Amino acid sequence: MNWHYFGLLFITSTVGSGWITWFLIKIFKSKRVLDIPNARSNHQNPIPRGAGLATLIIFVVGYPFFSYVAFNEIYNSFILAGAALIIGAVGFIDDLKPLSIKIRLAAHLLAASLVVFLLLQEVNLLLPSFIPNLIEKILISLTLAYFISIYNFMDGIDGITGSNNIMMMIGVLLLVITKTEQWSLGYISALIIGSSIGFLIFNWHPAKIFYGDVGSTLSGFIIGYCLLKLAYKGGVINSLILPSYYLCDATFTLISRMVKREKFWQPHSKHVYQRLVRSGLSHSHVTLMVTLYSSIAIITALCL
Repeated sequence: MNWHYFGLLFITSTVGSGWITWFLIKIFKSKRVLDIPNARSNHQNPIPRGAGLATLIIFVVGYPFFSYVAFNEIYNSFILAGAALIIGAVGFIDDLKPLSIKIRLAAHLLAASLVVFLLLQEVNLLLPSFIPNLIEKILISLTLAYFISIYNFMDGIDGITGSNNIMMMIGVLLLVITKTEQWSLGYISALIIGSSIGFLIFNWHPAKIFYGDVGSTLSGFIIGYCLLKLAYKGGVINSLILPSYYLCDATFTLISRMVKREKFWQPHSKHVYQRLVRSGLSHSHVTLMVTLYSSIAIITALCL
């Protein structure tokens, strides 16, 4: 990997994200694009939402442009950016005016299917070779769509998604360097780590702006794609360990709500991290606890 390119992407995305986020705070306040507190909220005052628009702009513009200029590569980067644009656009519209769950899930599945069918290898990752690859691709598309949704569910307190983005992409970067040598994922990690730092400056508790659905769903999509690429290079277990806290918290909470016959598709505040905040811990303390867990997960994944 060319570390000069990596550094350029990292610095550009950090500065660009910070500047765009600062600008969005002013715009969204004036346009009343606000997250209004309710009984499920973990904040008391209306806060602008939609800062993920900065990450969307940086990734959709920056990644294809960099891939073309540096490597004369168009196909893969444009498909990935196009799928990201679908996720981000629907997420941003949902931040402005709530969409039905059917529209959101359809967008998640469409974007997931695009990258799974067009960018992943035509070999079975988990299923036996005698089972048609089409069946596994459908299952993986559904899995990626699920990952996008749970990443959105887990964006419920200040700093947690920005911090988790950074930790997940550091994990991806280290696995790329030490195990798989999929350098394109290294450059993606530079963009996401940088844009997350730029956002986190304004989202650390007390937050001045929220990521919004545009940011959380986009992050889940990009991170999920990177984890799938690692899995296809033999890192299935590694790819499951990195996001294991998000997977476990979201999945067990979902199952619990289904067992209790609750409307599991509706917003709530029953995740472990939300319960910790409501028990008296600060947003910062809980976010740091999740970050510590992610650090242990990274070390574990590297040791396998």
